[in-house]
Amino acid sequence: MVKSFSIAKKPRVLFGVGLTTEAPKELKKAGCKNIFVLSDPVLKKMGAFQPLYDALDSEGLDYVICDEFDRDPTDVMVNHVASIAVEAKIDGIIGIGGGATMDIAKCVNQLIHSEFPINRYLAPDFATPTPGVPLVLIPTTPGTGSETSSALSLIDTINNVKTGNVTENNIATLAIVDPTYCMTMPDSLTAQSGLDTMYHAVESIVSAQRNHMSTALSLKSFELVWNNLPKALSDENCLEVRAEMSAAGLMAGIAYTDAQVNFGHFIIHALGARYHTPHGELCGVVLPYLAEFCTKYMSAEMAQIARIIGIDPAAENFGAEMAEKIRVFVRGTGLRSLAGCGIPKEEVLEMTEMMYGGFQSSRATASCMKQAPKAEFTHFIEKIASDQ
Repeated sequence: MVKSFSIAKKPRVLFGVGLTTEAPKELKKAGCKNIFVLSDPVLKKMGAFQPLYDALDSEGLDYVICDEFDRDPTDVMVNHVASIAVEAKIDGIIGIGGGATMDIAKCVNQLIHSEFPINRYLAPDFATPTPGVPLVLIPTTPGTGSETSSALSLIDTINNVKTGNVTENNIATLAIVDPTYCMTMPDSLTAQSGLDTMYHAVESIVSAQRNHMSTALSLKSFELVWNNLPKALSDENCLEVRAEMSAAGLMAGIAYTDAQVNFGHFIIHALGARYHTPHGELCGVVLPYLAEFCTKYMSAEMAQIARIIGIDPAAENFGAEMAEKIRVFVRGTGLRSLAGCGIPKEEVLEMTEMMYGGFQSSRATASCMKQAPKAEFTHFIEKIASDQ
């Protein structure tokens, strides 16, 4: 039986060197006059965004630059930033930076015409915000996929959880992917971005909501990172390699917007909210064990990943072989183990019941995996907790 599927609304995408300066032109065409620019604080100080500011001046647009945030957004931070935008009476938004910057831009777009605070629109209540303003998202770190997705995530300080929402306000009017920004990243962030991309790809491939298009994009995305991340770490000045990594992040973002990430992200968000470890680094920790777990219940899907990394899916225990090869790959990027991140094994084990609840409740977790014995899931968490 042919599986039916729908394709989610996507932003227009521009991909290429130097295209950031197209953002002001697009916003002016949309009738915008006063732009709120959320700029990654570190890159802003380096002067990386001056061409964008010059283009805004050339188009005769007024703009307010905001960098009053850090890379681990909370509800408190978002409400503060959005209040600045409301006070400035802005009518267009540009978010230029990593996933956090783009997610904050999305939150501002939800609140610009809606009642505060952002908590009204977060899970589990998901009140619908009033439509916002034209939104341009420009990633400087490939991997989050935030520039093309309808989702966002942030820390809810009231409940001490990492949560978010999915709404049309989050869909950019335009996404601009310029691979030159990747060349500003340190090796640690390059590695984290690559593992974030690979994690999105794997979860999309095993999602209950996957389709032919999302799977094709995910497989190509995984292949590009597997073949190019080591090169990006050994030669940070190779623009061609950075373009491949940027394309991989874009593809995975489009894929998971349709397929949806599932229980693996629930685990990472739970750990991230408690320990504030970088998201991409946690992706590197969990990915080998996630791949092995998924192989037991969705072997045909995971066999496609095995072939990319040179593992024979006909082997009796190809899941374990694949997990070990991915683990070696991750360690080769310089990312830390769970123990290296300073996360205590005992505390992770104490979270097993809560993580199992997320595993069972995720709509995007395939039913065949939900039928896995609880003891098997517990063993999966034990492997993560024991990561050295």
